[in-house]
Amino acid sequence: MENKTNEQKEKAEFGPVFSMLYSFFSSRSRSQRRVYSTIAEDVASFNPATILEMGSGPGIEAAMIAQRIPHVKITCIDPSPTMVKIANDRFTKLSVRDRAVSKVGYSSNTGIEGKFDIIFCSQSFHHWENGIRDVANLMEKHMAQGTFIIYETLVADSGNDNKSRHRHGMSREFAESTEVQGTEKTVKIQDGLVTLRFTKKK
Repeated sequence: MENKTNEQKEKAEFGPVFSMLYSFFSSRSRSQRRVYSTIAEDVASFNPATILEMGSGPGIEAAMIAQRIPHVKITCIDPSPTMVKIANDRFTKLSVRDRAVSKVGYSSNTGIEGKFDIIFCSQSFHHWENGIRDVANLMEKHMAQGTFIIYETLVADSGNDNKSRHRHGMSREFAESTEVQGTEKTVKIQDGLVTLRFTKKK
């Protein structure tokens, strides 16, 4: 019942009107496009064959990555049906629909099968109700080996790290204190962006 409630919240938060406005403004904002490009370059640097993007929204980063890596296959998961449609329309328009697809799903239940080289979420982790627990579960289900990357806007420490996900970003304290069992962690903070990586130990 808890997961269902969380999924209903996510659907409500990213309804049709908000999804369309978000897609419109985020695709035209120079500062946001720079962040998208930075993240796309970072993911592409791993040269993965398969990618799972969680909370993928309008598919801007996935499209950028697909254009950078000709052989990559990207599966995008988002709780909003409107966001999923916007993303798939974008992939079709940019001629990457054969390698990038968006589907409705949740951090607690992707609704898909398969293993991926890279799993990442960009500026969406703060919306997850059970953040690190879902990261661990996603790595267990969808990754044999590889790296899970969380990208978030840097925010000041609130004095309660567990609340970082509710503040539209991530604090340095939260990033540096958070662990996922069976992984090696690296934290990078640059230009107001937190990059938190968990790589499965061999």
